[in-house]
Amino acid sequence: MNSSPNVIQKSSEKTCSEPNANKKERKVLSLAEKLSIINECDKNVGAKQCDLAKSFGIPTSSLRTILSKRKAIEDASEEFESKRKKIRCGKHDELEKILLDWFTQARAMNIPIDGPLLKSKGLEIAKKLGIDNFNASDGWLHRFRSRHGVLHKKISGEAESVDDDCVTSWMKNVLPSLLAGYAPADVFNADECALFYKLMPDKSMVYKHENCHGGKLSKDRLTVLLCTNADGTEKLPPLVIGKSKNPLCFKNVKTLPCDYEAQKSAWMSTSLFTSWLKSLDQTMMKKSRRILLLIDNCPVHPKDVVLKNIELKFFPANATSRLQPLDQGVIKVTKQKYRRRVVERYLAEIDSIASQDEVKVSLNVLDALHYISGAWNDVSAAAIQHCFQKAGFFPSKAVPSEEGDFQVWLDSMQPLLNCALKDFIEIDDDVVTCAEYSIDDIIAAKTTDNQNENVEDNSDDEESVTDDKAPLKIESLNAIQVLRNYFCSIDGLPQTVFDHLNATENAIYRYSRVQTQSSLSDFFPSK
Repeated sequence: MNSSPNVIQKSSEKTCSEPNANKKERKVLSLAEKLSIINECDKNVGAKQCDLAKSFGIPTSSLRTILSKRKAIEDASEEFESKRKKIRCGKHDELEKILLDWFTQARAMNIPIDGPLLKSKGLEIAKKLGIDNFNASDGWLHRFRSRHGVLHKKISGEAESVDDDCVTSWMKNVLPSLLAGYAPADVFNADECALFYKLMPDKSMVYKHENCHGGKLSKDRLTVLLCTNADGTEKLPPLVIGKSKNPLCFKNVKTLPCDYEAQKSAWMSTSLFTSWLKSLDQTMMKKSRRILLLIDNCPVHPKDVVLKNIELKFFPANATSRLQPLDQGVIKVTKQKYRRRVVERYLAEIDSIASQDEVKVSLNVLDALHYISGAWNDVSAAAIQHCFQKAGFFPSKAVPSEEGDFQVWLDSMQPLLNCALKDFIEIDDDVVTCAEYSIDDIIAAKTTDNQNENVEDNSDDEESVTDDKAPLKIESLNAIQVLRNYFCSIDGLPQTVFDHLNATENAIYRYSRVQTQSSLSDFFPSK
């Protein structure tokens, strides 16, 4: 066996044949060290535990204990700071769990938190729980921070507030054990993003700094949940959340390009995310497939949902800007492709009228669903692989980037528009995507919530619907012919474009047959 590198520096030369050596120095290992030992054992399957223990500088009995408590150690690594050497809960464990949930939410929203505020919230929770012997002393605060790795520094932005030691430890000690036994195709990441779907280039300044906490522009936003596997071969259909349950543009629409749900603030909620999780779990059960799904510590992401074919794991609090693959560029590229479609449509409208003052392009929710679906489909597997590699999931290698091509397009578009395109592209990057929970909400610990109640059945002021009737079959066929004539006017077009049109025409014929068709006898009365 090739001796694995020493994870723990030996304090004395001990071998497995010296169990009774005098004056043994007891070693207390941290969570990070225990996880590192577990990972080394996974890499050396079949090796003798005696030899492995020697390479680690620990007794064989200690190694057996670590391996027997593997699940508890891995679970503790998600709850406690990785440098901790004892897995011990505080005297008021329930109180601290509630406080930690509140703290995690505040950190995710970049709200500055200091010691006095933590102590004040601790006292508030104790009062609500009926705990009389809690004093929120400086000693308790120190132990709480130590147990959960709460930093003693002011938050000044998501990326700046990331604990580098926490990130490094998680990537080195936790991530390898999570990935063990899963192929890249079975490792998934899901995350939400906000989208001002109606935004046109000339309106960017109106939306700037809007965070959608119920403002007048909140009706112009959607929340989009994206989920993909690590090798980019399986991008799940986007889940889009709007304010209206039945927007006017959905009239006569029976099939949508994306999954769609409604919530009164167009936010993700616990009930919506739980429903999505269980649906995905059912899909994997039917395929007899087990997957690993990693998500962030968003307050509406439930930690106690029962799943059979999904192993659900969470990134460390406030570290997603470094660890979450979708935050490494997948969401950014998807939004870029969406906005590119919007700009191209805007420019096409300008080209078709006499004056730019007459431009009245207005997108509705159905338009947005089609654009979101198209943008998501256009994100390449290579781009997704690159983002998972950037997050430390796999060894880095040269992968083509899609952002360079987008920058070239952006530079070419800038002279045509009287606005800052960079602001237009990044306008909704920091917009909230879920509801903020109060201490009472967290204490209630409901698996469902009321955030999706009282949604609007429809919204008269958010849509521009040109026709409330479904197009006739002949109108659809005529539209195909118009597209053929348009593409024929372009020199050097590849044949695949016409192949797609032919396939679309065939789909019109194929799927219209399930509907009631007129027969010749309908036009000729019987004698």
